[in-house]
Amino acid sequence: MLFKIKSRLLFTSAILMISSFFIAACGNSKNLKADTENERASDAPKDSDKSSNVIIDKIGVYYFHGTHRCATCKGIQKNIEDVIEQNFMKESFDGSLDFKSLNMDLKENKHYVKEFNLSFGSMVVASLSNGKIIRWKNCSKVWELNQSPEKLKEYVKTEITNVLKNIGQ
Repeated sequence: MLFKIKSRLLFTSAILMISSFFIAACGNSKNLKADTENERASDAPKDSDKSSNVIIDKIGVYYFHGTHRCATCKGIQKNIEDVIEQNFMKESFDGSLDFKSLNMDLKENKHYVKEFNLSFGSMVVASLSNGKIIRWKNCSKVWELNQSPEKLKEYVKTEITNVLKNIGQ
Protein backbone atom coordinates (compact mmCIF):
# COMPACT_ATOMS: atom_id res chain seq x y z
CA MET A 1 0.00 0.00 0.00
CA LEU A 2 2.78 2.42 0.92
CA PHE A 3 4.54 1.58 -2.35
CA LYS A 4 1.40 2.54 -4.35
CA ILE A 5 1.13 5.90 -2.56
CA LYS A 6 4.81 6.68 -3.13
CA SER A 7 4.54 5.62 -6.76
CA ARG A 8 1.50 7.84 -7.31
CA LEU A 9 3.19 10.79 -5.61
CA LEU A 10 6.32 10.30 -7.70
CA PHE A 11 4.26 10.04 -10.91
CA THR A 12 2.26 13.19 -10.06
CA SER A 13 5.45 15.11 -9.26
CA ALA A 14 7.03 14.02 -12.54
CA ILE A 15 3.98 15.12 -14.54
CA LEU A 16 3.98 18.53 -12.81
CA MET A 17 7.69 19.01 -13.50
CA ILE A 18 7.34 18.05 -17.17
CA SER A 19 4.32 20.33 -17.59
CA SER A 20 6.19 23.21 -15.98
CA PHE A 21 9.13 22.64 -18.30
CA PHE A 22 6.97 22.80 -21.44
CA ILE A 23 5.18 25.94 -20.29
CA ALA A 24 8.47 27.65 -19.49
CA ALA A 25 10.17 26.38 -22.65
CA CYS A 26 7.40 27.70 -24.83
CA GLY A 27 7.73 31.07 -23.15
CA ASN A 28 4.09 31.34 -22.13
CA SER A 29 3.65 33.23 -18.92
CA LYS A 30 0.62 33.97 -16.79
CA ASN A 31 2.10 37.43 -16.30
CA LEU A 32 1.33 38.41 -19.88
CA LYS A 33 1.92 42.00 -20.90
CA ALA A 34 -0.89 43.86 -22.57
CA ASP A 35 -0.53 44.65 -26.25
CA THR A 36 2.11 47.30 -26.66
CA GLU A 37 2.69 49.73 -29.47
CA ASN A 38 5.89 51.55 -30.14
CA GLU A 39 7.49 53.88 -32.60
CA ARG A 40 11.19 53.84 -33.26
CA ALA A 41 12.28 57.24 -32.06
CA SER A 42 15.07 57.62 -34.60
CA ASP A 43 13.03 56.70 -37.66
CA ALA A 44 9.41 57.45 -36.81
CA PRO A 45 7.63 60.58 -37.91
CA LYS A 46 6.37 62.71 -35.05
CA ASP A 47 2.62 63.34 -34.94
CA SER A 48 3.30 67.05 -35.16
CA ASP A 49 5.68 66.63 -38.10
CA LYS A 50 3.27 66.28 -41.02
CA SER A 51 5.97 67.16 -43.55
CA SER A 52 7.91 63.95 -42.93
CA ASN A 53 8.81 61.97 -46.04
CA VAL A 54 8.42 58.61 -44.34
CA ILE A 55 5.90 56.51 -46.26
CA ILE A 56 4.86 53.07 -45.07
CA ASP A 57 5.45 50.68 -47.96
CA LYS A 58 5.19 47.27 -46.30
CA ILE A 59 4.10 45.51 -43.15
CA GLY A 60 5.82 42.67 -41.35
CA VAL A 61 3.89 40.07 -39.39
CA TYR A 62 6.29 38.21 -37.13
CA TYR A 63 5.50 35.24 -34.93
CA PHE A 64 8.15 34.74 -32.26
CA HIS A 65 8.63 31.41 -30.53
CA GLY A 66 11.25 29.55 -28.56
CA THR A 67 13.28 26.52 -29.61
CA HIS A 68 11.12 24.14 -27.60
CA ARG A 69 7.57 24.52 -28.86
CA CYS A 70 4.38 23.27 -27.27
CA ALA A 71 1.14 22.42 -29.09
CA THR A 72 -0.33 25.82 -28.12
CA CYS A 73 2.60 27.71 -29.64
CA LYS A 74 2.35 25.70 -32.87
CA GLY A 75 -1.43 26.16 -32.92
CA ILE A 76 -1.16 29.95 -32.60
CA GLN A 77 1.27 30.05 -35.53
CA LYS A 78 -1.03 27.85 -37.61
CA ASN A 79 -3.98 30.19 -36.93
CA ILE A 80 -1.90 33.24 -37.92
CA GLU A 81 -0.83 31.52 -41.14
CA ASP A 82 -4.46 30.52 -41.88
CA VAL A 83 -5.63 34.14 -41.45
CA ILE A 84 -2.95 35.40 -43.83
CA GLU A 85 -3.72 32.67 -46.36
CA GLN A 86 -7.49 33.25 -46.19
CA ASN A 87 -7.51 37.07 -46.05
CA PHE A 88 -4.22 38.55 -47.21
CA MET A 89 -2.94 36.46 -50.14
CA LYS A 90 -2.94 39.46 -52.51
CA GLU A 91 -0.76 41.45 -50.07
CA SER A 92 1.52 38.45 -49.55
CA PHE A 93 2.02 37.99 -53.29
CA ASP A 94 2.52 41.67 -54.09
CA GLY A 95 5.08 42.00 -51.29
CA SER A 96 3.21 44.48 -49.14
CA LEU A 97 2.85 41.88 -46.35
CA ASP A 98 5.69 39.69 -45.17
CA PHE A 99 5.13 36.88 -42.65
CA LYS A 100 8.02 35.34 -40.74
CA SER A 101 8.12 32.76 -37.98
CA LEU A 102 11.23 33.50 -35.92
CA ASN A 103 12.94 31.52 -33.18
CA MET A 104 13.74 34.15 -30.57
CA ASP A 105 16.29 31.84 -28.91
CA LEU A 106 18.61 31.98 -31.92
CA LYS A 107 21.50 34.43 -31.80
CA GLU A 108 20.58 36.06 -35.12
CA ASN A 109 17.09 36.92 -33.78
CA LYS A 110 18.10 38.29 -30.37
CA HIS A 111 17.92 41.88 -31.64
CA TYR A 112 14.16 41.42 -32.15
CA VAL A 113 13.77 40.35 -28.51
CA LYS A 114 15.38 43.62 -27.41
CA GLU A 115 13.75 45.83 -30.04
CA PHE A 116 10.23 44.49 -29.46
CA ASN A 117 10.61 44.03 -25.69
CA LEU A 118 9.71 40.32 -25.88
CA SER A 119 9.67 38.12 -22.83
CA PHE A 120 7.67 35.25 -24.35
CA GLY A 121 6.40 34.15 -27.74
CA SER A 122 4.12 36.64 -29.45
CA MET A 123 2.92 38.10 -32.73
CA VAL A 124 4.31 41.50 -33.71
CA VAL A 125 2.87 43.56 -36.56
CA ALA A 126 5.23 46.23 -37.87
CA SER A 127 5.02 49.10 -40.35
CA LEU A 128 8.09 49.39 -42.56
CA SER A 129 9.48 52.10 -44.79
CA ASN A 130 12.36 51.22 -47.11
CA GLY A 131 13.07 48.13 -45.04
CA LYS A 132 13.21 49.98 -41.71
CA ILE A 133 10.72 49.29 -38.94
CA ILE A 134 8.90 52.53 -38.17
CA ARG A 135 6.13 51.42 -35.82
CA TRP A 136 5.24 48.10 -34.28
CA LYS A 137 2.66 46.49 -32.05
CA ASN A 138 3.17 43.47 -29.83
CA CYS A 139 -0.09 41.55 -30.19
CA SER A 140 0.34 39.38 -27.12
CA LYS A 141 -3.38 38.63 -26.81
CA VAL A 142 -2.76 35.68 -29.12
CA TRP A 143 -2.03 33.69 -25.95
CA GLU A 144 -5.23 34.80 -24.22
CA LEU A 145 -7.31 33.89 -27.24
CA ASN A 146 -5.63 30.59 -28.13
CA GLN A 147 -8.48 28.55 -26.61
CA SER A 148 -10.95 30.14 -29.04
CA PRO A 149 -9.61 29.79 -32.60
CA GLU A 150 -12.35 31.97 -34.11
CA LYS A 151 -11.68 34.83 -31.67
CA LEU A 152 -7.93 34.42 -32.22
CA LYS A 153 -8.34 34.56 -35.99
CA GLU A 154 -10.57 37.64 -35.77
CA TYR A 155 -8.02 39.36 -33.52
CA VAL A 156 -5.14 38.55 -35.90
CA LYS A 157 -7.16 39.71 -38.92
CA THR A 158 -8.09 42.99 -37.19
CA GLU A 159 -4.51 43.75 -36.11
CA ILE A 160 -3.10 43.10 -39.58
CA THR A 161 -5.89 45.10 -41.26
CA ASN A 162 -5.29 48.07 -38.95
CA VAL A 163 -1.64 48.26 -39.97
CA LEU A 164 -2.27 47.58 -43.67
CA LYS A 165 -4.43 50.72 -43.76
CA ASN A 166 -1.23 52.76 -43.31
CA ILE A 167 0.49 51.56 -46.47
CA GLY A 168 1.17 54.51 -48.75
CA GLN A 169 0.76 57.02 -45.93
